[in-house]
Amino acid sequence: MKNTLRCMVCVMMTAAVCLSLCLSAACLSYIYIRGDADGDGDITSIDVTVAQRVIVGIVTDPDGAIARRSDVTGDGLALPDATAIQRYLAGFTDPYQIGQPASENPTVNPAFPTEENQLPVL
Repeated sequence: MKNTLRCMVCVMMTAAVCLSLCLSAACLSYIYIRGDADGDGDITSIDVTVAQRVIVGIVTDPDGAIARRSDVTGDGLALPDATAIQRYLAGFTDPYQIGQPASENPTVNPAFPTEENQLPVL
């Protein structure tokens, strides 16, 4: 009887740990603003400059956060992304949802970046 009880407790504890790990992984999804290269919550000409610096290799992006926030066209960070952000700033039609919250995990509700997921302004 004691072994059965111990086994049930062990199974319940394992299930609780697994559930908490799954929930925490979903909550830790990176949330950002499309086109906000520097992660400060505003889209300005500085974001264009930061994106261009990463594109040409002047600034490193070891965790890919700048590229993720700057890649508004969805095909990897390149000069068309910087151009699209410039066009957005100039008031042209925006087919890329620049300035909108986005997430690398589509099941997470997008929200503005928090202090934990922002990179320092360059």
